[in-house]
Amino acid sequence: MSPSSTSSPRYPLSVIVTPVYNGAEYLDETMSSVQAQDYPNLLHIVLDNASTDGTSQIIAKYASARVPVRMFRNSSVLPIAQNWNAAVSLIPPEAKYFRVLSADDLIKPAFISKAIDVLERNANLGVVAVLFHENDGPTIAPRWPEEGEVIVGREAIKLYFRDIALLPSLHAVYRRSAVLPDRPFFDQKLTAFDLDATLRVLCESDLGLVREDLAMTRLHPRNLSFQVLDQQKRHYFEWLYFLNRYGPVGLGRQEADAMIKLYRRQYLRRLIKWRLKGNRENSALHFKSLEKLGCRPTLWQFADALLDWPLARLRFRASWEGYPLWEAR
Repeated sequence: MSPSSTSSPRYPLSVIVTPVYNGAEYLDETMSSVQAQDYPNLLHIVLDNASTDGTSQIIAKYASARVPVRMFRNSSVLPIAQNWNAAVSLIPPEAKYFRVLSADDLIKPAFISKAIDVLERNANLGVVAVLFHENDGPTIAPRWPEEGEVIVGREAIKLYFRDIALLPSLHAVYRRSAVLPDRPFFDQKLTAFDLDATLRVLCESDLGLVREDLAMTRLHPRNLSFQVLDQQKRHYFEWLYFLNRYGPVGLGRQEADAMIKLYRRQYLRRLIKWRLKGNRENSALHFKSLEKLGCRPTLWQFADALLDWPLARLRFRASWEGYPLWEAR
């Protein structure tokens, strides 16, 4: 059944986009989970980022699949965020909703239909998130408010920065209208570009909730988190960027400024420790990235972090306790 054959107000065209690079190990299972979707007007777009393994052969297996698959291939390897943007650009203009499905993740058959049901009933929503699990683990508890299927966008941002609720941006369905013609959907300066997209959309719209575990994030040694987050700690400087950019939207200027100062002090002390311990490579990466993101610290901010150090250690002043620095305490 082709997408156009079921086009109707009841079943608007929805698209799953899968950017993939050398994903032969898991791609077949991922694409099968798309084929199992019970939503009747669905299109699957797969963009092969010039893979050198068996990825193209796996994609070719689905040329005549029940859920139509449109296959594309880059002539050369693109950086991951650029490739994701290239994949999103392939979404046809008549589509109303879309999600990006990583080439190693899985979705249950009702994923799309349940997400779109919430979107169709709430015109103010820009994005819908579902519950999910990692590998064979339990459902991740997002700590959403106990009732309701909608959280006002700015409230969702506030709950996120206060470490009260999660934003599972890897398993989210967006309105196609969130993709603007004059800017990439994903910020190519960031590693957590999916989170950035969710936060940006929530500045102008609300968050819908599906309180069912309908997706799996597969963790393995080739995950981006294993490759760059755990080793290079990029989420440290990106968190400062997110606080600066989106904190005032959800928290208000005063609370955001206080949170930024608290986090920045401890983060800058972490950079100083790295430099003293000879970890110059990571230190240089962070300084360069902070400057690129417009968050390069001043000499006064370093002095403030150092002056605050003994007071924080003696508990005379509060210190940052939450994500992401808690993991290294």
